[in-house]
Amino acid sequence: MYYFAPGEHQYQQIKFAKKGDYEGIAISNGYIVVLESKGTVYSFPYSDILQREATNVKVGKDLIPKAEYESLAASQSDSLLYIICKKCAVDKSSSKVTGYVLGLSKEGDFFKKGEFKIDEKQIDLISSLKGKQFRPSALTKNKRTNEWYILSSINKMLVVANEKWEVVGAFPLDPSLFNQPEAIAFDDSGSLYIGNEGGDKANKATLLKFKLN
Repeated sequence: MYYFAPGEHQYQQIKFAKKGDYEGIAISNGYIVVLESKGTVYSFPYSDILQREATNVKVGKDLIPKAEYESLAASQSDSLLYIICKKCAVDKSSSKVTGYVLGLSKEGDFFKKGEFKIDEKQIDLISSLKGKQFRPSALTKNKRTNEWYILSSINKMLVVANEKWEVVGAFPLDPSLFNQPEAIAFDDSGSLYIGNEGGDKANKATLLKFKLN
């Protein structure tokens, strides 16, 4: 894991596990939580970032079905973790996308809490999915409105849902600005950040900031 303060040119890093396809990151209950694409989650104390390697790593396996995941977020109001399927067998013949809720103990252990659904038909009523399934790539919560902001790189779309996961907004993203949007977060002032993954010289990684209006 790499971290740095805005404006800093040097980054810090800490190793927490072996090589893997890590897709999501969040902070909850004093722990840093990382999501692997197959659904395994890792936690280690936030205080460990001052070291080169995390010493008390907890691993949560088989808590959610093995599938493809990219979206992880923590809710400070209830200290729960939220994960949304990118591509899950359970949603293959459904018009809904499944999400899972995990709890995180004071010791950094994970436990199951529940499920939720996002209805693609609600998205289509606002902005057409053009016959495609919704494939979330990042998730965060707006603490000011208690709304969920769900990013999709494949659909080139930003979806907003309320606390009941009812879709209240869907916004197409300009591909020239959002070549591969796969990260999203709010800061304490309410500004929104969206990160684009880089792949080649034509598509460099970018971090875009949108100030609260």
